[in-house]
Amino acid sequence: MKDFYSPNDFIEGSDSARIQAAIDAASNEGCNCVVIPKCNQKSNTYRWVIDHTILLPSDMTLILDNCYLIMADGVMCRMFQTKYTETENGNSLLYEHKNIHIIGRGTATLDGGNDNGLNEFTSQKNGFPLITHNLLIFFHNIRGFVIDNLTIRNQRWWAIEFLFASEGQIRNIHFELDNIDSTATWRNQDGIDLRVGCHDILIENISGETGDDSIALTALMRPGSHEFDLWVREKESDIHDVVIRNIRCRSHMCAIIRLLNQCGHKIYNITMDTIIDASRTGITPKTQKVLRLGEDSYYQNHAQRAKPGDMYNIFINNIHSRALSAIHLEMAVKNLHASNIYVHHDGQHAVTFGVLNVTQKIKMFEPKNWEQERHQTLSPSDETWAASHNEWEEDNRNNANLPGLYAENILIEHIYYTAEQNTEKFTPTLFAFYNTECKNVVLKNIHADETVRLIECFDADLPQGVTIEP
Repeated sequence: MKDFYSPNDFIEGSDSARIQAAIDAASNEGCNCVVIPKCNQKSNTYRWVIDHTILLPSDMTLILDNCYLIMADGVMCRMFQTKYTETENGNSLLYEHKNIHIIGRGTATLDGGNDNGLNEFTSQKNGFPLITHNLLIFFHNIRGFVIDNLTIRNQRWWAIEFLFASEGQIRNIHFELDNIDSTATWRNQDGIDLRVGCHDILIENISGETGDDSIALTALMRPGSHEFDLWVREKESDIHDVVIRNIRCRSHMCAIIRLLNQCGHKIYNITMDTIIDASRTGITPKTQKVLRLGEDSYYQNHAQRAKPGDMYNIFINNIHSRALSAIHLEMAVKNLHASNIYVHHDGQHAVTFGVLNVTQKIKMFEPKNWEQERHQTLSPSDETWAASHNEWEEDNRNNANLPGLYAENILIEHIYYTAEQNTEKFTPTLFAFYNTECKNVVLKNIHADETVRLIECFDADLPQGVTIEP
């Protein structure tokens, strides 16, 4: 029996077909290992061009040995996905995938290639497929996986998505973007996304630049959604028991780490340690929030809105921020402990509480040639986004009468604020509150210059239930 198969063992078909042939042979013959080498012998190049999705079966190890894989121009498909995803039996526990590993060696790289025109605004229009077909890696209904040591460049949408996935490790991933254009249509280029049903997962040693959230844990599923169509009904829908550590990223437009849940799906037992905002003042775009917990959107009616107790047991340590907010709490958060929060350079708030759009009237980008308001950056060539933005502003005004953030048993301590504000728009402020109900919220051990304002309350008064111990 061969120790492994290589796509160079096969000469017929495209590069994708040859990689798939190697995987099928390795699976059928039981060696369960494929190595994609640097050199593509058929094309006599150091490049593998992917023109259709490569399917990964259970018990498969795919080793990317210093190779470079790039999506073909114009195609609308994923690079890799689990074998039974979107098949007749793909949502069944009987067809759960197990033990799939993608391991990079050396400079292994996955490249999204050139823009294919499929984005948030063209998804499922004019013959285009759903935007999820622009994923690079999609693991669905899987238990036991490893993705390790990859450089991911220019993802066309999100880079990696997991849905109903457990007992996995995502390690040593570096993101690179050279297709960011602040005047172009926003492309929602997330890095790593855990969706409903993900648990017992380690994410560590992640670096680089993403066009939207670098890491997102989003428990969202409602009729008509991508997740609802792929619902594994024998599995739970919550996201829980996730460890995220050693993250050094910068994010265009959004957060480095985002937690979001609605419709009764819970997020709990999340540990985050050493999260560093790697953006650079005057050189790279400014991150909105380093950590963003909750958001007052992504639900269809008030009954679906996240409730107290839906997000709990959140542990945070060692956050470094030059963002608009180091930690932003919105909706409902219970049992949170954060320590060692560092706000430096041109950072704004250490912690913001409530349904507060901290980006309003704030320049998102520092370099002069990027300086523009957020709504200008997100606007596509037509007026679609401008119209939706006006609706959002109206909704945001109406939200003042809705229940805002409910925060219970929150301890945030050891805060070091050394940021220097160089704009007339900001008054240096540690904590901001808006439409917030608090119970046993303690902020203590604060280290800041006496010129820094302690609190900013958009509702005039500090909410009851908050204790500040400088």
